[in-house]
Amino acid sequence: MEAAHFEPTSLSIDSFTPTGIKARIQGDFSMDASKVKKKSVRDFGRFGTWIAREVESGESQVEVTLPEYGNLLLGTAQIPRVKVNVQNGHTTHVDFLSDVQPGDFDALKRIATQWIDGRLGQLRVVGKASVPVKSGIFSFGTQSLTQSLSFNSKGHGGKGDMGRLPALPPYKIQNINVHDARLPPPQKGMAADVSLQVTNPYPFGMMVPSLGFAIFVEGCSPNEPLLQLGDAFFGQTMIRPKDEVHLNVTGIVKHLPERFTQACPDNGESPLDMLLGKYIKGDNVTAFVRGAKSPSKNTPRWISDLLSDITVPVPVPGQKLGHLIKSFNLANTHFALPDPFAEPNTPESNPTVSATVKALVALPAEMNVNLNVSHVKADADVMYHGKKLGELHIREWQPANSTRIEAKDGNGPTLLVQSLLSKAPLTITDDDLFTDVIQNMIFGKKKVILGIQAKVDVEVSTGLGEFAIRNIPASGSVPVKRS
Repeated sequence: MEAAHFEPTSLSIDSFTPTGIKARIQGDFSMDASKVKKKSVRDFGRFGTWIAREVESGESQVEVTLPEYGNLLLGTAQIPRVKVNVQNGHTTHVDFLSDVQPGDFDALKRIATQWIDGRLGQLRVVGKASVPVKSGIFSFGTQSLTQSLSFNSKGHGGKGDMGRLPALPPYKIQNINVHDARLPPPQKGMAADVSLQVTNPYPFGMMVPSLGFAIFVEGCSPNEPLLQLGDAFFGQTMIRPKDEVHLNVTGIVKHLPERFTQACPDNGESPLDMLLGKYIKGDNVTAFVRGAKSPSKNTPRWISDLLSDITVPVPVPGQKLGHLIKSFNLANTHFALPDPFAEPNTPESNPTVSATVKALVALPAEMNVNLNVSHVKADADVMYHGKKLGELHIREWQPANSTRIEAKDGNGPTLLVQSLLSKAPLTITDDDLFTDVIQNMIFGKKKVILGIQAKVDVEVSTGLGEFAIRNIPASGSVPVKRS
């Protein structure tokens, strides 16, 4: 036992079975007498192995347990007969198949969740087996073998330590294409094709069967249940040891949950608003992926059952788009003075603005869906010479229309949104500045140009139905003339 050494070179899943997997184990077995500390034992071992030369283990079953979890059974493996050269300094390449059966599914899910959440500080596994051993015609009976291995999050520990607990592998999103889903009428929806590159730093390979997943996002509060947006799946994929893995994932959203588009009670924004707000600022947004029913009948049911209660948070890098609204202007603007006989603090005591609202919205290059804007409203600060003149509140939804403009010169596509604004009241916050504006309008030779800084709400129509996107920042200019 002191002299024996096994160096695994490859661990792969040969195939999946209805109750487990058939694993292929490859490695190199060797004997190093120098590891035996006691000279008399070392000399006797050299002599004995010189005579025996080869040792053969019979078929056996290995049980792997977790001592800190009440000796929970992690799984069992059936090991076939293995013959190795036991002479000092000789190496035997070992290559065999083993039927592996998972243990307690509920406990495995709990441990997996702790690992994903970063709460699994350390883990010790113990393998036990009773192995019949013989050399030639001589039988040495059944030998009881026990091996303990420890892992922890910091990569160091006690005897038998194998280093750091493996982390979720890094990944890179290479391409995203969002488009209208091709579904049987009258169904409608939106689909996203995502190409991922995942790093596999381990000597582990397998053919992953087709898998299905449910995609969730947070609601108004992290304490609330997650909201399911859609489903995703990928086809059979080959994972090679210590090689990059390329995954092509397709996600489909057939409808948006009502709670996803409704305003939250504490801040007036919907979960959709908050998610899009972070995304366009370049901040990461988090999607939650949970196992679901596989799209393929060839995927064993136990895999779907195992993944169904495991939720993995997946950060999605945002796209810093700056101002999503590239330009926001009021054309054909008419500035009407207030009624001089109106009561103070009434709508009639404010000047009004009538104009054609024009907004040019930048669309991400990967968005290839039919998108129409049907209504707009906004809250805006009106500026003059860099100072705040007043506030323009368009509180009611105004009818709008939109036209998609395809990409040119390497720029992404845009959406031209137009809406008619009729006699919207402008609340003056600086009377002296307002007086300057009136004087320039009446006596000035140059056209009066006002600035505008707005938060725009839009109501959009897509294959997922109609919903509102709120508080999109916009800024622009307003050339005005008296009416």
